[in-house]
Amino acid sequence: MTSVLDIIFPKYNRDFFSISEYLSTEEITSLHSKFKPLSTKYRKYISGIFVASRYSNELILDLLNRVKFDGEYAISESFAELIYQKIFVDCDVFVPDPDVIIPVASDPERLLERGFSLPHLIAKHLSKKLPKTQLEDILKKKYSTPQQSTLEKKERLKNLTNLFEIIEKPSFTDKDILWLIDDVTSTGTTLYQNAKVLKKAYPFLQIYCIVVAGN
Repeated sequence: MTSVLDIIFPKYNRDFFSISEYLSTEEITSLHSKFKPLSTKYRKYISGIFVASRYSNELILDLLNRVKFDGEYAISESFAELIYQKIFVDCDVFVPDPDVIIPVASDPERLLERGFSLPHLIAKHLSKKLPKTQLEDILKKKYSTPQQSTLEKKERLKNLTNLFEIIEKPSFTDKDILWLIDDVTSTGTTLYQNAKVLKKAYPFLQIYCIVVAGN
């Protein structure tokens, strides 16, 4: 069934204009996923960072740019499908099933500009595919900062320090595995700072960071 969004934003990718989704099953299968290596510092708060695709992939990069700069937010559902298929269908690497799904905190200024948060949309779509999970939107970024991609590595580490907080604290006493969702990671600083806040509040949780693309 064709929706209004399909008319405004026809589903296509940079290679095919005739597919019914932004990513075909064959294209998802061809992408390479992995766990990023973690330093001792990161392992204190994060059990693993799963990257569904390399950021250098031109197809994924094009779709990410269309979401962020053209407002084509329906692509978020295909990103959720990409993550789901790589973990539960292709089984490239083992990632424990989540009890809780939480998106990283939105930057206030960019949320206002775009009207949506891509990690939040991906988390929402993933939770629908995993009905036994608990979706929570409890992280807040205190104020806006320059985009991580515009900064050098040392600046990135300082840019997000002590900027995140939990705005409400639901009970997770019977939960074990938390998926922290983001769209892109490079140094992992955003994931680290969000995970640090969560781990201090819920030290018993194993936190797996799940992202669409990374290096």
